[in-house]
Amino acid sequence: MLSRLVLQTSGARFLKTGFSANDGYKNSPLSTSCRQTRAHSESHGCYAPYMARAQVISTFCQPVGRTVWDSAAWVTYYESNAKNLGVIPWERGGELSTEERASIAASVQDFQLGESSEGLHLQRCAKEWAEKTGDRDYPEAIRLFTKEEQRHASNLADFLKLNGIGLISKSWTDALFRRVRRMAGLELSIRVLLCAEIVAQVYYDALRDATNSSVLRAICDQILKDEAEHVRFQCERLAIFARKHGAFARLLRNCFQYSLMTAVLPIVWVRHRRAYLAGGYHARRFAKETWLAFRRGMAIADPSSYE
Repeated sequence: MLSRLVLQTSGARFLKTGFSANDGYKNSPLSTSCRQTRAHSESHGCYAPYMARAQVISTFCQPVGRTVWDSAAWVTYYESNAKNLGVIPWERGGELSTEERASIAASVQDFQLGESSEGLHLQRCAKEWAEKTGDRDYPEAIRLFTKEEQRHASNLADFLKLNGIGLISKSWTDALFRRVRRMAGLELSIRVLLCAEIVAQVYYDALRDATNSSVLRAICDQILKDEAEHVRFQCERLAIFARKHGAFARLLRNCFQYSLMTAVLPIVWVRHRRAYLAGGYHARRFAKETWLAFRRGMAIADPSSYE
């Protein structure tokens, strides 16, 4: 019997079932069970296409309660997801009005650039982690995660070109995020990346409603589906890290995460407020929804949730 995953992309509830796992290392029970079920999962298509804005329903392996997936499970998910993408109606062409273009063009250019990172530093960190722990599938999971981000960038680039909007090659916010990540090790890189992923969840929900473009709406639908799993992927990794830390070290790391998010939100709002407002997100709603998404992520990153 296959399990069902229901994710609310703009709500507060989610039901998650999946593999049982320890720390995701090569000798964990999950590593063995995942590899045994992987061929079966791939042959049956373990992730269903996007079905609605507010709800994603997918099937993935056997239900055993709330659990951490190991790296092999995430490789299976990413490979399956790449085969089950939503349809983007490119034939509709450029549909933006002059007003819509003015509201979102600069913002989408900025996010497109941010999504286009090659993730080389993160992949190096993942390889170091694999060598240290024996978690040999983690570098591949990170590579496939990065590939999904680059697919988002490619779709956004095609949308911009379709509407006669050029791409940008640099942005001070993107440069700042990349510089911070390059200075960090694996855990800190993920924490910085997590802030961007959580912001993206709310941003693409707003962007979806900011125009009447059916192409942009389809792109945002796919990205929202992907980002829900990206947040889970990164947060579960933080839960694995946290199991090795004491209570005080966990507290310090959580304080850092909250502080980082607090610093990021005003920057995002000031830089992208026209797109948010066009999508029906005033400042209060933007802050409320982003903090709700953040708290959901931190609940997934809490190792006590799996003990």
